[in-house]
Amino acid sequence: MLNHAGLAKEFRRWHQVQRPFALAALNINLFESILIVFGSDTGARILGLMARKLEQELPAGWPTGRLLGGMYILMVPLDEALTLVELERIAEAVAEVRVPWESHFLDIRCNMVFLRQPSEDYEVSLHRATAAVQEAGARRLPGLMPAEQVYGEEIHAGLHWISRLQQALQEGRFTLFAQKILPLSPQTETGLHFEILLRLRDEAGKLVSPGEFIPAAEHFRMMPMLDHWVIASTIEWLANHPHYRQQVAKCALNLSGQTIVDASVVDFVHQSLMRHPIETDKLCFEITETSALGDLGRARALVQGLRGLGCKIALDDFGKGFSSFDYLKRLPADFLKIDGSFVRNLAPHSVDESIVKAMVDVAQATGLQTIAEYVETPALQAHLQQLGVDFAQGYGVARPMPLEQFFQQELGELADCVSEKN
Repeated sequence: MLNHAGLAKEFRRWHQVQRPFALAALNINLFESILIVFGSDTGARILGLMARKLEQELPAGWPTGRLLGGMYILMVPLDEALTLVELERIAEAVAEVRVPWESHFLDIRCNMVFLRQPSEDYEVSLHRATAAVQEAGARRLPGLMPAEQVYGEEIHAGLHWISRLQQALQEGRFTLFAQKILPLSPQTETGLHFEILLRLRDEAGKLVSPGEFIPAAEHFRMMPMLDHWVIASTIEWLANHPHYRQQVAKCALNLSGQTIVDASVVDFVHQSLMRHPIETDKLCFEITETSALGDLGRARALVQGLRGLGCKIALDDFGKGFSSFDYLKRLPADFLKIDGSFVRNLAPHSVDESIVKAMVDVAQATGLQTIAEYVETPALQAHLQQLGVDFAQGYGVARPMPLEQFFQQELGELADCVSEKN
């Protein structure tokens, strides 16, 4: 089964030789929720059964690949009169898969759509097919559907983001912001610890809320493109500002679930570091628990590759899934970022407090440091410090700001502290 790069290569080759084909997308409904509730082992069994089922049902010569989670892409040759009839038969065969779980069976449902005439742009065609099959699942549409019949008004309204985000990249309208991560103990760390956040300016120079463009980028599978820009731009900026870089302890970069399964990302990081050399142990890549569970094998390979370059790893949104501690054993990391749902309403003698304390205990036993997200008040910060949490991040610590402004402010405060001590 091909990966993302292999599918892209076959897609472009078939266009070059002018071989007519449809692009079909098959998706396992609610796959991420299944992982959270039933665990990664069950998810692996589902993927194994689906792989065997596709191998049995697919005719020879149909290039097929799996993307993130339970999303599959099929290239369907249209040089035979019965091709779409065959595709309908396959859709019916994989529409429901029964998976053993403990003493019961889970009935897993799938949807399939197809683009009869995909454009020559692989990414655009992929965005359209995957968006359509997700919409079909959300609306519980049965059987095989042409993608054009599936698009709802929301999908049509969101398609403009594909060209809008591509244009923003070409015109240099993305910018890097930073949010401080505060050590809760003077002995925890020296130097600046912060997370890089992506921001977009519209054509008039006004900031666009991440809540507008990030969901669209995720929906249309454009996150790897944005993640690559953030990685390359951050490394280049740090390399070009050595005075600021020497003050950095850790610079955190968030990797989306779509990027985690991209086999080329480690090589991309390596090439970026070759072009703009910096100390790799200053970089910390954050991956979310639920995204990693979507493809644990690829996530583990990514983590090992990045650690091999000397980079650090943080497990983001930790505790969100039911299999968190099992997941911790499988992915080597340096930091645990405690999910904000356990932090924002933290109170003494509460269930949230017990969960946070358990996470801190496990982290300390395994040599990891903890970061609490969504820290909004000084009282909450003090409570987390009492529980042994190592770092705090949130609007109560500092709001995100442009990267250079962040360094100017932090180094200005540092200089003021040194002056007061003298």
